[in-house]
Amino acid sequence: MKIAIPTKNKNIDANYSLCKSYTIFSVEGQKIVDETLLTVPEDCSCKPKIAVKFLEMGVSVLLVDKISEGDFDMLRFHTIEVIRGCKGIALEVVKLYLKDELIDNAELL
Repeated sequence: MKIAIPTKNKNIDANYSLCKSYTIFSVEGQKIVDETLLTVPEDCSCKPKIAVKFLEMGVSVLLVDKISEGDFDMLRFHTIEVIRGCKGIALEVVKLYLKDELIDNAELL
């Protein structure tokens, strides 16, 4: 399983639509086995393409703080589970997800 998180300096970037990078965590069972940084080009307003890139990379879950309805719908269309309301250090949030301790706050921008 692969989990994506919009990140800035290893913390969850508060706004998915404006973030410049994502950390992709590869998980086997309950263990994180790899971490990859995906950087968005500076001149890119390509969030719909990010959903496709996530699929190509095998991402099935996005942990995010805030996200617009359009971006949320695009990710869900591509069968990516989205959990909103996540804050803090990305690695720690992934650990909470793996323990089934995160609840989607159902808020959209």
